[in-house]
Amino acid sequence: MHTMENMLDSWLVVEARKGKPEAFARLVRRHSDLVYRVALRVLGDEEEARDASQEAWIRAWRGLDRFQGESAFITWLYRITVNACLNHRRDKRPVEHVELCEETLHLPDLSAQSEISNREMVAQVELCLQEIRAEHRAALVLRLIEGLGYPETADILEVPQATARAWVSRGRAEMIRKLTRERVAQSVEL
Repeated sequence: MHTMENMLDSWLVVEARKGKPEAFARLVRRHSDLVYRVALRVLGDEEEARDASQEAWIRAWRGLDRFQGESAFITWLYRITVNACLNHRRDKRPVEHVELCEETLHLPDLSAQSEISNREMVAQVELCLQEIRAEHRAALVLRLIEGLGYPETADILEVPQATARAWVSRGRAEMIRKLTRERVAQSVEL
C-alpha cells in the first residue's frame, strides 16, 4: 500500500484513539470494501461475509488501543478479518450453495459465447475453494486473489513464511485435485 495511505491510516488511528469516532468511521469507509471482499472470498456466502465483516470492524474498534503500529493498519485489519472469518466458519456449518458473480474474481471481459462457460468455471472454482481447509483457503485468498506477498500473508495469518507458502501450495494442490475430479465427473455424465 502506498506510504501516504499508510500515513493517513496511522493518523486516523491516533485520532480514533483520542476518542474521535469520526476518525474510526473514516477508516471504516476507506476499508469496508476490502474487509467485505476478503470475507466473501474466504466464506463464500454474502450473508456470512456481512456478519464476519461486521465482527471484524467490532474487533478492530475494541482492539484499536492494542494496535502497536509495527505493521500497517491494513495488515492488522486483514489479520482481524481473516480471523473473524475463520472463527465464523468454525462456528457455522459449511454453506451448501455459493452465490457467485464474475466481479468476485475480477475476470477479464469475455465474449458472449464463452461467458456461460466461464461462469460455470468460476462457480466450480468458488465451490472447490469452499471445500478446502480454512487455513489453506485463507492463504490462497490473501496470496493469489488479494495479491499480497508471502511476508504479508504470513504476518496476517500469524504463521512463519514457510507455513504460509506451504498452505498456499497445499491449497493450490487441493484445488487442482478437486477441479480435476469435477471435470472427470462431468465428462462421465456426458
